Amino acid sequence: MILLTDDKFNSVISSGDRTLVFITANWSVKGAKLTRILEEIERENHLNFYEFIMDEKSKIIRRYVILRIPTLIMFRNRVEIERISGLKTKQEILNFLERAKTTL
Repeated sequence: MILLTDDKFNSVISSGDRTLVFITANWSVKGAKLTRILEEIERENHLNFYEFIMDEKSKIIRRYVILRIPTLIMFRNRVEIERISGLKTKQEILNFLERAKTTL
């Protein structure tokens, strides 16, 4: 996964391609578990996901109203097209990615 900072967030999600951002926190046990699942999906499907590690000062967390950690958001052209939160199974994430392909 590619680590994303507040400074680079907008440029990354501005892509015309669908961009998956995984929002987590260093203290999140569920986030650590989901990291392993996402890395496996990346390897198996030759994908690149972005990881954003939040802190209480992050403008991104407020802007996108992140209420649960971990959260996965799919963006296209700076628009959120799909979101899921909480610990998910590999199959639930694959289903999420499939739904996001058909949105917009």
